[in-house]
Amino acid sequence: MIKTGFIEKSRHFKERLTERLDRFGIPYSVVLEEMNAIIRTDWQRKTSYAVLLKKFDEFYGQKDGDHYERKASNGENLWVIVRPDPNGVPSLVTFFFRRRDQPSEARSMDVDKVINVKSLMEKKVVRV
Repeated sequence: MIKTGFIEKSRHFKERLTERLDRFGIPYSVVLEEMNAIIRTDWQRKTSYAVLLKKFDEFYGQKDGDHYERKASNGENLWVIVRPDPNGVPSLVTFFFRRRDQPSEARSMDVDKVINVKSLMEKKVVRV
């Protein structure tokens, strides 16, 4: 079941994500299906998730010579974090690019579960 608060928060999230993607010349339509799958998902309360939203062939972000800019998100993979708010209700919290050579297990992402959005896209409503 889709919760109204989640959808309202996701509108603001979409604006922020669109701004970031625009900086790299990526249209929001590239992740539209994936974001719709996230919005349709029935997330468990009090559980945090890292969701692999999209894998790109190209590197996005700041790189200075052989060094990555540590304060900016950068990489080939676009991730979304879903965390419970203070009432335990799932919320879209943030998104970031992450390099494919960085670990992506739950511990390194500081979440309870890691999910590939493709597993959510196969069904109309998913309980995770």
